[in-house]
Amino acid sequence: GLAANCDHSSDGVLSLTREGGHHRDRIAHAGGDATGAEIQRALVAAIKEAPDIEVIEHALAVDLMLDENGGVSGLTLHVMGEGQRDDGALYRSTDGAEHWTRMTLPAGTNGPNGLAVAPADPRRLYLAAWGVATPGGDTGGGLFLSTDGGATWTNVLPQSQHVYDVTIDPKDSSVLYASGFDQAAYRSGDRGATWTRLRGFNFKWGHRVVPDLADAGKVYVTTFGGSVWHGPATGDPTAVEDV
Repeated sequence: GLAANCDHSSDGVLSLTREGGHHRDRIAHAGGDATGAEIQRALVAAIKEAPDIEVIEHALAVDLMLDENGGVSGLTLHVMGEGQRDDGALYRSTDGAEHWTRMTLPAGTNGPNGLAVAPADPRRLYLAAWGVATPGGDTGGGLFLSTDGGATWTNVLPQSQHVYDVTIDPKDSSVLYASGFDQAAYRSGDRGATWTRLRGFNFKWGHRVVPDLADAGKVYVTTFGGSVWHGPATGDPTAVEDV
């Protein structure tokens, strides 16, 4: 059935135990210590029975897009694998995340990672994407700009094929940052039209650029396992380059 099958005694009574500081038996179990697995099984079965829910296996929801009121209006989805229909997806909701509509990704792109919406223009979208591995090199990655709510896209940072995330400066929405796995972090001062690499950030496995709210001239760059870089928001022109 669709309900979780909890443990019962031989006469059919629900078996209850106590845990922690409980003063009476009140905890139901399933399969002894397999309660979590049984609850997950029941939830998955119920979802698969629902006619209005699409199930996408092996997927990671990597980012939520919020509207001007803080409600959920979009979702970026990454599915493991290459070249398949559901490798990655972008969804939009117009009713507070009750229902979702799949949006069109840039042509040749199957790895959306991060999404940002211009604060004063909800139709202006910035999409960070991961490239598709091909014998001739990765393609389809970069930083994509849409000015029509995702109907069309332009790759404004094609030289970086592994962009993990894009950040809009909270104090100046014309300033954006992007970072990824290509030993680089980038800054744009013209709403994404052109980009400059932050000289001095030479680390692999970049994660996200976070503006320093206490010092507008500095940023943090978080990494996957490589600590946190803190430096000039426009890069360090005197830094030694080793990339």
